[in-house]
Amino acid sequence: MALSPSTKKEIKLQAISLINKYSLVIPIDVYALAEKLNIYIQERNDVIGEGFTIPIFALAKFAKISIIIIEKDVIKTRKRFTIAHEIYHSLEHKNISFFSSDKAKAEREANIFATELLMPANQIKNSVYSPEAKNISELAYIFNVSKQAMQIRIKELNLDDNI
Repeated sequence: MALSPSTKKEIKLQAISLINKYSLVIPIDVYALAEKLNIYIQERNDVIGEGFTIPIFALAKFAKISIIIIEKDVIKTRKRFTIAHEIYHSLEHKNISFFSSDKAKAEREANIFATELLMPANQIKNSVYSPEAKNISELAYIFNVSKQAMQIRIKELNLDDNI
């Protein structure tokens, strides 16, 4: 089932809210954001897939924290997207099991969040119309994402005629 436009909008606003709250700049430092959110990142060589989140109860802090476990050898741009994706799971999906029927919906939500966090629509539009960014490769470099991710984002925002 597709996500409703209002759900997508709420998720995008949540990403923008974090950017504003923590005065994040492009390219977004997902490691610093995770730290600010009390989310720990552990890079390992034995991860099945690209990464996942473990919500735990920290007795010392009397609060829930999350640990994102991510494959160490994933390329940098993919790793950044995966961390942004897992940050959303840490914030919103603490009670969803890997085998839950809501898993596919949760994955779509996390992808929307990661896309908006790493490539905010307003900043992409500003960059497309600025003299610095002339092509997809330059935009991908500015936002520290893959060329493929930037191509998809440009198309999503209907900006492909401007690049």
